[in-house]
Amino acid sequence: MVSLWFMVVMSCGNTGTTDSSDAMADTVADSPNAADTAAPTIPTCERDGDVLDLRPDIPDAPDGGIAIRPPHIEVPPFSQAFWCYWGTYTGPTTGVTVFQAIQSPGGYDHHNMLRAVPDQGEPDGYMDVCPDSNDMFHYGPLVQATGIEPKPGATNWLDMPDGVAMKLRQNQKWVLDMHYINPTACTLLVQNGINIGMVPAEEVENWAAPIRLDAGVIELEPQEVKTVEFDCEWPTDLNILSVGSHMHEHGTHYVVDHVKRDGSAEEIYRVDPWQPEYRDFPVMVNYSDGGMPVLAGEAFRTSCNYHNQTDEPVGFPDEMCTTFVAAYPMADPRTCMLGEWVDPENMPTGR
Repeated sequence: MVSLWFMVVMSCGNTGTTDSSDAMADTVADSPNAADTAAPTIPTCERDGDVLDLRPDIPDAPDGGIAIRPPHIEVPPFSQAFWCYWGTYTGPTTGVTVFQAIQSPGGYDHHNMLRAVPDQGEPDGYMDVCPDSNDMFHYGPLVQATGIEPKPGATNWLDMPDGVAMKLRQNQKWVLDMHYINPTACTLLVQNGINIGMVPAEEVENWAAPIRLDAGVIELEPQEVKTVEFDCEWPTDLNILSVGSHMHEHGTHYVVDHVKRDGSAEEIYRVDPWQPEYRDFPVMVNYSDGGMPVLAGEAFRTSCNYHNQTDEPVGFPDEMCTTFVAAYPMADPRTCMLGEWVDPENMPTGR
């Protein structure tokens, strides 16, 4: 196996689906990849100072595929851990069509994200506490769950049209960003794993890529009710495969509108009310039959709505606002922050 990795959100929690009036939108419950499996018995913290071994059984990667196996992580009581594992994919440019993400059970994980690194980063195989969150923002997602609702038991988090794949470039530097939150008096022993299946680049007809539409730093005053809204205009014609969202526990509802060239807007995504577990497993709207077309000059308008019911201010990274999109044809990941595309200087290098 070759070592490398991917991106995606999330954890072990309840999933949600959202209905769409568009006939092309599939609810993930119908996806053949969203397999339902019996929840494993998860140990709980019964005595202060105990060690909970939550390391999962990780299946083998597909034949000829890629296996990511970072070392395990110890998360002390009443703390959170941001750990980064660095590497470089050195094989030939290839198409990613299979992705399986494995994380420790129990609902303690926040994200498991493969990010593209545009600079030297750290040496391959190095793992330590992640850099500052402002530095990490420049490392955009490399691959993203598409066409299904991510959930435990899914054997493939990518369900795309025939001939479509996500590009993994030769000499691609990457970092696996892992975040766990431990609210218990026990030490958590956790571990992540990634399996990737590939097809030769010459078999790919269209490249798809993850797109991040982000609100940047979120700031909420005590007891504040607030809406953060921004537009990201599409620079080229695209076919949208999936739309998902990310907020934390102060979110109340999340909306994405498709703003047409004539200024009219069509709601394509709504989560109302927002549930805290959606932070970990996002509600997804997926489009089959080749995807939902958008035209250059049209935009997606994101509206994140919050109520900080505490007496303390809340800021990034304790609260966020990000719309995740997968689309084609697009060869490389892109990021739009508050209406401005921050690529290509923050995008990966390679050939």
